[in-house]
Amino acid sequence: MWSLAFSSDGKTLASGSYDRTVKLWQIETGKCIHTEHPGSLLSVAFSPNSKTLASSGYEQIIKLWDVVTGICLKTWEAHGSRFWCVTFSPDGKIATAGDDWAIKLWDIDTGECLHTLNGHSSQVMSIRFDCEDLIISGSGDNTIGLTH
Repeated sequence: MWSLAFSSDGKTLASGSYDRTVKLWQIETGKCIHTEHPGSLLSVAFSPNSKTLASSGYEQIIKLWDVVTGICLKTWEAHGSRFWCVTFSPDGKIATAGDDWAIKLWDIDTGECLHTLNGHSSQVMSIRFDCEDLIISGSGDNTIGLTH
């Protein structure tokens, strides 16, 4: 298992695994409610309203999933190399980061890259937003970055 994410209401857990599955689990019952096979996964993240799940991995694509139905809503290419992490901003945009040393911000409606943020000198392996849209990143260059 590579990645886990809880929904904002704490009722659903998403897991992404190297076995090529995204699974959604009901926390209360432990029951798997959806399973998909999108490719080798490295990261999953819930949208702020927990209605959409994003997944990413080795195939350099982002997939957006409807949490209720398990249907893939959208797929687009995100980086020219493997990317390690995907996360949602508080206002519903997506950020990704990976082996190209860059953090990219995406419009989920169009799949358009809105910004590319550089600054690390190695792959970016972890990113998160705080409640003020500050991006916190961790890199293989042994640094933590803070970016607005």
